[in-house]
Amino acid sequence: VQDALHRIWVGRDRSGLSVLEKESGEEMRLVHDPADPHSLPGNGITALACCADSAVLIGTYQSGVALYHPHLFLFGQDAVGEVNALAEDGAGHLLLGRGGEVVMMGDDGRGNGNPGADAKVLEVPGSVVCMRFTRDSTLWVGSFRGGLTALRGGQRRTFRRVQGLPQVDVLPADGPGQGLACDNVWALEEDSCGALWIATLGGGLQRFQPRTGQWTTFSCAEGTLADDYLSSLAPSRRGG
Repeated sequence: VQDALHRIWVGRDRSGLSVLEKESGEEMRLVHDPADPHSLPGNGITALACCADSAVLIGTYQSGVALYHPHLFLFGQDAVGEVNALAEDGAGHLLLGRGGEVVMMGDDGRGNGNPGADAKVLEVPGSVVCMRFTRDSTLWVGSFRGGLTALRGGQRRTFRRVQGLPQVDVLPADGPGQGLACDNVWALEEDSCGALWIATLGGGLQRFQPRTGQWTTFSCAEGTLADDYLSSLAPSRRGG
């Protein structure tokens, strides 16, 4: 992710964080120090997110969430276990994706070591891998072996593909190629037209129009992708 100072944060599998200065090329390495309670809580980085208040949230493997603020340069920690995905809603609430659930932290749940007395837990199929809020305030949750789930206003829709057949709580438009291509959803992005882009681990890339229910699939079979196993997405400057 890119922070408010335009630095690039890179999370690593077992060796902590790298913070890159784009103009100078300098790299700062951040790792866990058992003797420092304000160091990175763990070296396995699973998720990164930038907040509206310039803070950076770091999800770790089995070591909870770390909070970095540029004016302090230290990490506060929430003891919430393994976290695979992070998101922040319009009201500033932090959402954690862990296992088969999404946890909305309570008002006292940032930086004080507990999820908050009024935290809400929403169960979703599979194991959460990624989350993305779209402009209509829908939270989209991608999971491993659980497909794609949409959460909005207390309602939930789950799109799945089981044994080669598309399955969904609210059926999309009829037609060939309609429906989720793979139950392993690894990354999500919204484009400038409000369409959701879905990177899957084994089913290629898909574009879904929530308003019309139309799906467009890009895959190796049709020659539009070199590999059907995708792990990340990034929006372009032109809104694509």
